[in-house]
Amino acid sequence: MPDVSIVARGPSSLKMRFRPGLVGPPAPPLAEGDYATQLQAEAGTDAEKVMSPLRAAQQTTARLASQAVAEAGTDDDKLMSPLRTAQQTTARLASQAVAEAGTDDGKLMSPLRTAQQTTARLASQAVAEAGTDDDKLMSPLRTKQQIDARLAADADSEALVGTAKLMVPAQVRVAVERAEFSYEDMANPATLSDIIQRTGSTPLFDGAAAADANHASAINSCIDRVITNGGGIAWLPPIAPGVDWKIGGPIYGHKTGVTGSRVKIQGVGQQARLKVTAAGGDVFIVGDGTNPVYYVYLRDLYIYRDSQPSGQRDVVFTHANICEVHNFISDGSVEGVRVEHGNSIYFNRCHINMPYAVTGIGARVVSNPATAYRTDIVVFDEFTVQANCAGSHGLVISGRVAGVHTNGFYALGVKRGLQMISTSTVLADLPSFCAFYKFEVDRATEAAAVLDRGFRTEFHRCDISNTSGAVGQGGADTAAVFVGENMLDTKFIGGRITNCQRQAVDESGKRTQYIGTTFSDMSKAGAGSYSAVHLNPTARGFKFIGCDFDCSSRAAYALSINAAAKNGVIKDNTYRDVVTGFNTGTGTNVTMADNVNDT
Repeated sequence: MPDVSIVARGPSSLKMRFRPGLVGPPAPPLAEGDYATQLQAEAGTDAEKVMSPLRAAQQTTARLASQAVAEAGTDDDKLMSPLRTAQQTTARLASQAVAEAGTDDGKLMSPLRTAQQTTARLASQAVAEAGTDDDKLMSPLRTKQQIDARLAADADSEALVGTAKLMVPAQVRVAVERAEFSYEDMANPATLSDIIQRTGSTPLFDGAAAADANHASAINSCIDRVITNGGGIAWLPPIAPGVDWKIGGPIYGHKTGVTGSRVKIQGVGQQARLKVTAAGGDVFIVGDGTNPVYYVYLRDLYIYRDSQPSGQRDVVFTHANICEVHNFISDGSVEGVRVEHGNSIYFNRCHINMPYAVTGIGARVVSNPATAYRTDIVVFDEFTVQANCAGSHGLVISGRVAGVHTNGFYALGVKRGLQMISTSTVLADLPSFCAFYKFEVDRATEAAAVLDRGFRTEFHRCDISNTSGAVGQGGADTAAVFVGENMLDTKFIGGRITNCQRQAVDESGKRTQYIGTTFSDMSKAGAGSYSAVHLNPTARGFKFIGCDFDCSSRAAYALSINAAAKNGVIKDNTYRDVVTGFNTGTGTNVTMADNVNDT
């Protein structure tokens, strides 16, 4: 058959040609022998046969791996069902021992095994504290234990030689101060100059010289400049070998018109002493008496006098707030420190030596009720007054004062160790909420404590003693403690009241409590002369519970109770070595029970 051509005429020409023989009849259907059998399908080796859906399914089923093959994981021809995949995964899961060993690279880890491995690798406390194992893991507790084990003791932090210990912020502060303020640094001119220029100033920079007769003006100029510049340290380093600073007038820790002084007046203790040459007037004055002043610190200062001053006070805070005195020594004082109309004043490691035969005061806290002011929060921490049995008092708290606290106050050789007074009997005008811990009076020439007026005063574990008859004491003292009728809600908890010519306590107050207190070594004036405790007519609501009366075969009675003393409880006390008996008088509405003679 010849070629056939078709031509279309129009705007565009189209020509098609058909060639015979290119289009034929359909292929014949497959014969039965063209299909693979089940065996051929499962064998999967015949390339000529065709597969029906059934045969395809049969081949796939034949290739499914058994559990053993799946778990072995070495056959590269088999197929995996979800079950076999799960079985292989399960077979590869690590045991606890394998997980904890952590050396197998073919096993799988479940969450439990992962947790067990982690737990097995947790460090013990000993391993954590040693800090040498590089394979163990640390829990928050072990981390804290390691840090705690590495914390430096105070002695280590102050020695400044360890390299492996850690320090808390308070220790860092102490260590830095010790490092910066040591005499070795101060004695090195280059180091001294660098430290001072970084932290403040010194009168030496202004030309203060060893030959000057009075350095007070130069010191005040230095302090004024530091305050003006926003605060810092006014340094009083050694002025020259063997030469003291000479103080012929007051040194001021404030500047007129500036509320926040933010100044530290810093010495180096006995290595750079301050010799007070003025006959009268105060030494350090903080506050002008009218305007409040804040943030003044005195540290490492040693002042002394060659002769008896006249009415001179060492440190005076007036309308001063948030101020501190650390490591302060005064030798030859008449009145040590005075706080008036102040708030948050802290004394730490101070020593006031008062050798002169005058009635001075080691520490006075006062606020006159006739004014609109008051004094709040004054803390004495390891504060010593040594009056040398020459006539001065230890601590006097007077007027509208609240929150005087001691944590180690030692009044030695004083006339009166503690006196609480006020010119007013109005409750708001009384010394109040004062707490004395580790308050000690020794060798009081008159009385260890005279508590005239006060509200809610507490004594905890105090040792209050006249030490009557000791060397220099004189033996002319009276009772150890007087509690006046305007003392309200006073508590003595534990501690000891002792060693006096008359009674251990002469009690006239309201709601005074003695809990677990020891009374001893009283009535040294003579056997049978006085009782251990005398309750006067104004005594009200008193309690003696669990106390011990050691009457030393001198006290006539443990308790002498006036008939007008009333509303008391005297219970569970022990007494011994009384001359006559436990009590004389019973007062009014006084309960006495279970008091035992332990002679």
